[in-house]
Amino acid sequence: MKPISPVTLYKSLDKRLESLGFVAQITRSILCAQIIFSSAALLIGATLTTFTLIPIAFAAGAALSTFSLWHIARFAEKFTNTRFSVIMGLKLFFGFTLRLIFIGAVLFLLMAPLKFPPVPILIGLGTTIIAITFKGAAIILGKTIKED
Repeated sequence: MKPISPVTLYKSLDKRLESLGFVAQITRSILCAQIIFSSAALLIGATLTTFTLIPIAFAAGAALSTFSLWHIARFAEKFTNTRFSVIMGLKLFFGFTLRLIFIGAVLFLLMAPLKFPPVPILIGLGTTIIAITFKGAAIILGKTIKED
């Protein structure tokens, strides 16, 4: 099997996100970075689970982070260009609340009954911040290079 280059993977994922309705390039690029990073974490975690739960705990946190980012981006894409209404406010409130309840329940299940270590899960939850930081740095560096 021929390995897929990161650029090819990124471009195909970007096209897929666009077909799913993500029209803003910055949103797609952040989601692409997060999805690729989380997928790599899941693959590494799946291969190293025989040694320890730490990689799979990190991967679980990264997957939860990706889930949350996906839904925030979906809401932002859908309601950015619409006037605020009571219905939109209720959707925002209940969507946010339900997402937090879901993530809290999954975190409880991972840490209490399954005994996953909490620190790698929390680090995995921080992957969205890492993806956004790297994307922001790439944008800044890209503008600096183009200006020179």
